[in-house]
Amino acid sequence: MRRQPVFAFYILAFIITWLGWVPQAAYSHGFFPFNSPLLYVFAGVGPLAAVLIVSRALYGKKDGEEVFKPLLRWRVGILWYMVVVLGSVAIMLASMGLKGEMGQGVERIMPSLTLLLTFLKYLFAAIPEEVAWRGFALPRLQSRYSALTSSLIIGILWALWHLPLLFIKGTTMATYPLIPYFLGVIAVAVLYTWLYNNSKGSVLIVTIFHAVSNTVGPNAGVEQTEVVLTLATIIVIAFGPTHFSRRGVRITENMRADILNH
Repeated sequence: MRRQPVFAFYILAFIITWLGWVPQAAYSHGFFPFNSPLLYVFAGVGPLAAVLIVSRALYGKKDGEEVFKPLLRWRVGILWYMVVVLGSVAIMLASMGLKGEMGQGVERIMPSLTLLLTFLKYLFAAIPEEVAWRGFALPRLQSRYSALTSSLIIGILWALWHLPLLFIKGTTMATYPLIPYFLGVIAVAVLYTWLYNNSKGSVLIVTIFHAVSNTVGPNAGVEQTEVVLTLATIIVIAFGPTHFSRRGVRITENMRADILNH
């Protein structure tokens, strides 16, 4: 676990999460005897539980501090808060425009925008994921690989981690086409890496973007794969695959530690 912390983390995250989601998927098809909302909650905190287990092996009693510090990094400039909020809305509107569903999509999304509880629900759901994917795995991967390669690794594993949700009958994700879904998640991973590197490793910024995107995206009922793929391509071309940053910096594990200690 100490030698391969990222590998150990992903193994644990998949095991813990799928222990919750696979029974739910099986139940929805009549192959499992019972279902419970607790299974969904248990699955959702899988990445965080995996990070805490691995971090305890790495840092001992300081594991909690190391895990949650990046989430508390909020002094990153008002610009990035505007980017994550307005950017999510812009992606939704652009997707609606491409599909010719602007009016219908806005009608579907407006009730959610008026409810703070909707955003808070997605925010608390995003925290266990982002503390894990971006807070733990990304800087360690970027210590060895480029920003693009790290994003592709996280994106593929992130999509696979969600896989059981695609088989739970009656859910929104069960309606997603498999290939566009995978491509969309990988593209979103590129966007998140760009945000992370340019906000100096703020997991909070990425978490807010995750929550806002989930608040406005699924409720609009519009496929966003084309738009996020286009944005991901622009990021790679404009900022370069090595860093996703014109400052020529990507947040590695050592750099993350230096930033958090100052």
